[in-house]
Amino acid sequence: MSRSFALLVVALISGTCIAQEVRTEIARQALPPTLRLRTVAENTQRITTPIEQPSSPDAAAEFGEQVVLMRQAQWDPWSADAGVSLFFTDNVALAPRAVEDWFMKYDLGVGYTNRIGGPWSMDVSLAQAMVRYDQFDALDFDLTRATAGIAYEASWLSDASFFLRYQFYRITDAGFGDEILRNHTLSVGVQKIWKVSKGQQLFFGISSDPSLEATPAIAERHEHAAFGGWSLRLTEKLTAQVSGRVGYHVSTATDRRDWNYVALASAAYAVTDWASVSVTSSVAWNESDRAVFTYRNVIAGVFVGMHLTF
Repeated sequence: MSRSFALLVVALISGTCIAQEVRTEIARQALPPTLRLRTVAENTQRITTPIEQPSSPDAAAEFGEQVVLMRQAQWDPWSADAGVSLFFTDNVALAPRAVEDWFMKYDLGVGYTNRIGGPWSMDVSLAQAMVRYDQFDALDFDLTRATAGIAYEASWLSDASFFLRYQFYRITDAGFGDEILRNHTLSVGVQKIWKVSKGQQLFFGISSDPSLEATPAIAERHEHAAFGGWSLRLTEKLTAQVSGRVGYHVSTATDRRDWNYVALASAAYAVTDWASVSVTSSVAWNESDRAVFTYRNVIAGVFVGMHLTF
């Protein structure tokens, strides 16, 4: 890449309008794809419980001391998360021609998940992310996100989970500065997990995420997607996963249409019950009917974090 082109990119992404557009797109990609709401059944554990001993000595001699397995839910509804990531991106401006950079991402979050009754469960969360770039600090931003959702586990459909989730997110300049974007969205869809074998599973889902209100209105976008993947527990502490997402994005204010494709591979190692380290690599393609928004982006990095439940 020529030095003149690099200087041009710096000038473009330093401009207020271009920087806001880029940060908005990057922040939307920082939002994780639709994930299954936790269910109480996932934390059900098997414990050993002694049978009540018979009162008759003869009966005790006949049966002896016995132990049976009973299924009992051990559920911690509250969770707290914190993490820091270091990433390399080969297309910092998400432009047709790429410029490389490194960035740090800092995450904090708290959530509550519990059963409402029967197959119904609910989930609420609040999270804060801060993204800081090495060279192009004009793209630095903060992302605040709040969600509330319900899920229904359909026994009549092989325990597939239907979900409805409200999400609010706000993007600002670094250091909780001026607002860049504020958005309210709904997410509705269905997800299914197939347990192939012990420690191995497949998952698949579809979702529709209409924007209810965006500020500025020109940033309003509806997203429709199909996603899936495969995960494998290699050892007690090491897990690998590959996943993908195909999205169709409609920007109503500008009549823009995009096809967005993401492929991701990751491996995570559980250092303790509450701390983990992971490496991840992803590639995204965006095909837009506006040539300036057509790009490819590769991101690779490492994450260190903690997850507490109580």
